[in-house]
Amino acid sequence: MKTKITKTKWGLALSGPRKLKFWRMIHMNHKQIGNLAIACALRNDVLCTIFNGDVSIMLDGDPKKIFISAKWDDDEKISEIIKELNYGKYRI
Repeated sequence: MKTKITKTKWGLALSGPRKLKFWRMIHMNHKQIGNLAIACALRNDVLCTIFNGDVSIMLDGDPKKIFISAKWDDDEKISEIIKELNYGKYRI
């Protein structure tokens, strides 16, 4: 089966053997990226993107935008970002 990328109303979706390998890797080893996605989804002022092995967060702060990034598999750094979004200097 060939890997297929399709466009959905939410963005791009993978199907095929790479999708299974990607999700298995995330669920077995890297749990914090899912928690970060939830923390970002609950806020209107945050944009979270995952591209080319990096996760990037953009906060629409006053008076300027704030950018934070980490490798998508760096659970320690992602945990720090989640902590700052929920309880630290970027909390609402």
